[in-house]
Amino acid sequence: MTTQYPGVRASGRSTYAYRLRLPLDPETGKRPWEVRGGFPTAYAAHKARSQRQAQLYAGIQTTRDDRTIAQLMDEWIAKRMRARASTIVGWRKQARLYINPYIGDVRVRDLTDTRIVDWITQLQTEAPNRKRGEHGVGLSERTVFKAVSVLSAVLTAEVRAGRLSVNPILSVDIPRPEHRKPKAWTSDELYRALPMLEKDKLAAAWSLMLREQLRPGEVVGLERRDLNLDAGTLQVGRTRTVDSRDRQIIGDTAKTPTSVRPIELTAATSALLRDHLAHEERRRQLDPDRNPADRIFPGRDSGILAHATLARRLRIICDTAGVRVLTPHGLRHSGATWLSRLQVPPKTISARLGHVSVAFTLDNYVTADREDDRAASDQIDSTPHHNVVVTSDVTFDHIHGAFSQPGEDN
Repeated sequence: MTTQYPGVRASGRSTYAYRLRLPLDPETGKRPWEVRGGFPTAYAAHKARSQRQAQLYAGIQTTRDDRTIAQLMDEWIAKRMRARASTIVGWRKQARLYINPYIGDVRVRDLTDTRIVDWITQLQTEAPNRKRGEHGVGLSERTVFKAVSVLSAVLTAEVRAGRLSVNPILSVDIPRPEHRKPKAWTSDELYRALPMLEKDKLAAAWSLMLREQLRPGEVVGLERRDLNLDAGTLQVGRTRTVDSRDRQIIGDTAKTPTSVRPIELTAATSALLRDHLAHEERRRQLDPDRNPADRIFPGRDSGILAHATLARRLRIICDTAGVRVLTPHGLRHSGATWLSRLQVPPKTISARLGHVSVAFTLDNYVTADREDDRAASDQIDSTPHHNVVVTSDVTFDHIHGAFSQPGEDN
């Protein structure tokens, strides 16, 4: 079946491909054909063919790319000089677990939309899933989406560099995960959990996450020089991260520029920190070599306090208090929601969390439940109002004229 565009034809029930004669190959003495498919419309294939022609006129050759997807991933990651070490580790993990074992040996020039669909199906039905147990298979939509997004970014970079004519992922219907609503305690859960949190030996750490909305990694990275209890302030400037070998370290910088921020401590957090530091000082007197980095919350053997340790202790506290189990980061969400219920201005909440955008804070960190909805309705009911009586002889012209300014054309 042909189309109205030269060199374009239907390649399936709903996809199109283009065919283009290439310049003379000096090695073979022939002019080979280039065929690319997977386009959702004939016009899309025509547009890609025109762009490819422009590349050929400019002397850009993209057809004899014998690199494999695995090689392409390695090259792309190696060129990301400005990326954080933790980000690079994440890319390498995606390549190692979800890309290379399935399509790593496929040559870049042979990667088609059909092969990508097969790969996505494999991830959804065959890939090992540790969260589902020893014999669990099939990745979640979120994990699949992350893997596909990484590969798409790599292929898009190749298209922009002129080494690839089209990104075949663009013609594939990628499964998109639903937006995860932030998980936070209700007011009842919050006040039931507080006594248990304040009895724990990490009470000061929990209070920093809940009352001061610090990230767990920021709490772990705090040093005594960051704290001024006399002034009731705390300076956030670093966080837990990983190095190029995926080992936990405390970075020299915070997660983002806006994460570097001063915090005005609540009286409750200040009191818990005083008790915690006094306890740490007694332990240091017994062991002078303890905690050489002078961290407020040192881990085992004076190392970094592991996230798994925090998560395990918090799970026990939640079960004991009879409330929903949260992750340590969930305390930060609950703290943001707490501030919102206290009618703290959104801009202030966003600044305390170290966010750039107020919209991001409200969409991802503040949870509204039925309790909040009921409170909003009660507040509307309690607001004084005046009855407005509109007589039957009021017309649209009267209303429009009342809101028009002098000199306007009514």
